[in-house]
Amino acid sequence: MKIVGIDLGTTNSAIAVVNEFGKAEIIPNKEGERITPSVVLFDDDSIIIGTIAKQSSVADPENTVMHIKSQMGDSNYAFIHKDMEFSPEDISAMILRKLIDDAEEFLEEKITDVVITVPAYFNDKQRKATIDAGEIAGVKVRQIINEPTAAALTFGLEKDAKSTIMVYDLGGGTFDVTIMKIDKDKFDVISSDGDRKLGGNDFDDRLMNYLNDCFIKEFDIDLLEDPVLMQDLRMKAETAKKTLSSKQSVNVYLSAQGKSTKVNITRDKFSELIGDLIARTELHLETVLEDAKMEWSDIDHILFVGGSTRIPAITERLKALSNKEPVTSLNPDEAIALGAAIRSAIISVQEDEDETVNDMVKMKLGAMKVSDVTSHSFGAITLDDYNRKRNAIIIPKNSKIPIRKSQIFYTTVPDQTSVTLTVIQGEDPDPEYCTVIGKTTLTFPNKNLNSPIIFNYEYDVNGIIHATAKDPDSGEKSVIKIKKEGELSGDEVRVKSEALNDILPKRREYLPNELSSMVGNEDHEKDDNEAEEVVSEIFEIKENLISEDELRELEELDNELEKEISFKDDSYLENGSNLSSMDKDRKLEIDREGEDEIEAVELIKRNDKNGSITDSELLELDDELYQDSDTLPSEVEDDIFEKREMDDTQLKAFTDSDSFDDDNSEDEFRGRISTDSTIMDWISDDEDEDE
Repeated sequence: MKIVGIDLGTTNSAIAVVNEFGKAEIIPNKEGERITPSVVLFDDDSIIIGTIAKQSSVADPENTVMHIKSQMGDSNYAFIHKDMEFSPEDISAMILRKLIDDAEEFLEEKITDVVITVPAYFNDKQRKATIDAGEIAGVKVRQIINEPTAAALTFGLEKDAKSTIMVYDLGGGTFDVTIMKIDKDKFDVISSDGDRKLGGNDFDDRLMNYLNDCFIKEFDIDLLEDPVLMQDLRMKAETAKKTLSSKQSVNVYLSAQGKSTKVNITRDKFSELIGDLIARTELHLETVLEDAKMEWSDIDHILFVGGSTRIPAITERLKALSNKEPVTSLNPDEAIALGAAIRSAIISVQEDEDETVNDMVKMKLGAMKVSDVTSHSFGAITLDDYNRKRNAIIIPKNSKIPIRKSQIFYTTVPDQTSVTLTVIQGEDPDPEYCTVIGKTTLTFPNKNLNSPIIFNYEYDVNGIIHATAKDPDSGEKSVIKIKKEGELSGDEVRVKSEALNDILPKRREYLPNELSSMVGNEDHEKDDNEAEEVVSEIFEIKENLISEDELRELEELDNELEKEISFKDDSYLENGSNLSSMDKDRKLEIDREGEDEIEAVELIKRNDKNGSITDSELLELDDELYQDSDTLPSEVEDDIFEKREMDDTQLKAFTDSDSFDDDNSEDEFRGRISTDSTIMDWISDDEDEDE
């Protein structure tokens, strides 16, 4: 078993692993490249992924998929090839499969588990789609980690000092900025912000439009009207952008319909073309500083991540704003994948029940603790006293994760039998400017007016929201998970995974891993017999495939090999590295302390229907029950709740986000957030001691 880290990027992707010395290393692909273009070409009956696909995109743009990451979470997007539809998860799974297959061949080990990075500003749907893509590719996604956090791990691992850093992550299609505090082995995210629709592709578009305008002005020919010419123009614009990072000017040669010209672009002209895009990133810098309650003087280092940070205009602008020289010691194309590998190694160390992790890795990474925050607020659609739709925020932005918070709502009509909860993501008070995550309806026996309903929001370490509704009057369990729009079921993932296996080469099986598992058994009593059975099976296969002379030669080689290998010899465990230390049977469940899948929680039996139990007492009782049924799959040791007060507001829950009608009054309920209502956070015991 091997856990690796993957940076699934918009334009390029990379995969990395932590070696036996505790150092993260990039795993090259079959072509010997350290990064793989995130491009998929559907070539007749075969699928090509990577550099060849990118190079071929000019000749066959209509059968080439690029920048699929920008479509993640969009259930309306589909790429159609030969009457077959491929979702963003399908395309992303192909890229992941390419990375994993190449890494397995390089490591000569089976990869079963991965940590995948996503932009910090990815929403709930995009994160879930990324997990689905990994499962379709045939691996278990152990954790989704934010890209800036991964980069900070790479940076902080080489430092041994207390510092506050700002990670400026400008990739091919997304932009994130995060402020983190690093104190030796402790990494804490303070605030995060970003733009899911801003990246290097936008810079390419500006150059493309400029070059195209020059060609139109000279020949009255629009290059963007022809898919082949447009793709050729995009490739040339991308090359020009990269060249301008090291040179003051570049000549771009354009031709179409027998006409050709040369366009000279200077670095200053390029900076002018993208000036407003850089200004957009500045707005997010101001936001994270404000959220963190910091000034530029509080920032010790500015860490550049993502290929687009190589643009000189960005460096100059950040230096002018912060009066600091950005850190460029990390490779911006590799830092995120390396950080993901470090996170995967931390998981391995924390779950090393069979003691299979190298002592050097344990010593270097065993004490590391990483905490992150929510990049968005989560609330529910409600109506205020004036029947206006409102976003009642339950989990605020930049809350430390994992986190669980609760809020009490009340029924509004006698004999009410159901309520509808609409979960939304976003900070705007107007739900129209937020993202609807999903809806769920809770039914119950007839309730009196002003009967309480408890809504619990839970945000796990993967950045996935879980919403539950509880009826404290019924005395029965009532827990409902939100079904997200476009979310794949287990069966759908399985079908897609099988379909992927039909169109891509079958993953290679690694016999050494089986032998390694036998070596790693704790009792070792049956190792020799099991090994003999494996060897016997091998010989049976050989007898059916090769001649007697060839078999005799192989048997002689096998006999020599058996003399050298002792399955019980401890020295083999020390010197046999890949065969024994990396693939033992180990427990791979995320939950280490009873943090299983969300379980139904005992509801509170309210004997007093007249409301003698206060909101605060009700949530305190609810708190006690929840402490016995922790639900969030987290490596963070946060397992007690902090009580906080919310603003005193009067809200009516809006049970139908599309309309409000007196005729539907039985489906309505009124939400009241009292000053004594309890909100439950996950706060670490260790953290309290540190403070």
